[in-house]
Amino acid sequence: MKRVILFGDSNTFGRLPGTEDGRLPFSSRWPVLLAESMGNEWDIIDEGFPGRTILPQESVPAELNGYESILSIMERNIPFNYIFIMLGTNDFKTKYHANPEDVLCGMERLVDRIRTFSSKLGLDPKIIIASPPVFQPVVPAYSILFENANKKMQAFSHLLHDYAKTSKIPFVDTSAIIPDKRDGIHLSEETQPMMARLLHDILLSI
Repeated sequence: MKRVILFGDSNTFGRLPGTEDGRLPFSSRWPVLLAESMGNEWDIIDEGFPGRTILPQESVPAELNGYESILSIMERNIPFNYIFIMLGTNDFKTKYHANPEDVLCGMERLVDRIRTFSSKLGLDPKIIIASPPVFQPVVPAYSILFENANKKMQAFSHLLHDYAKTSKIPFVDTSAIIPDKRDGIHLSEETQPMMARLLHDILLSI
């Protein structure tokens, strides 16, 4: 059986758009749809956690710090064959003042940590990265929370694509997926199948 770790934030967790603590129905979440489409020979592990960042912006709880929490996630899911990373949205919150280049460096650092730690475990997982769906400034309150995040995330997506190409890392382009208008951040129930299909195709192509 092939095990896939989905390492992400609230868009992997399945946050209900427009809410602070709601979650999409289990059967509607893209990790669940992915598992169904891949079949019994694949073990899909949902390790999404709302608010998680690439950069060390937050450390309490530890799950918010992507760089630190990836170690415990890898340990509890041994053995694993693939690690899919879709992070970056939360790094562009106004309060962090992060630029696209900063967040890209964070991704490079995270990938290096995964490779180093996996090697110590005697594993050689395939890493897959995705550009997170770009924030849409459609709700005033969230536009304040994510000031200028739209342009920054677009730039980050381009940088991430170039990094993936140069590093020969499979890349999932989510640019066709538009976040729900209720907050401009989270994926709607209608777009969950699109996200599942994108990763499904990448996994079968590797």
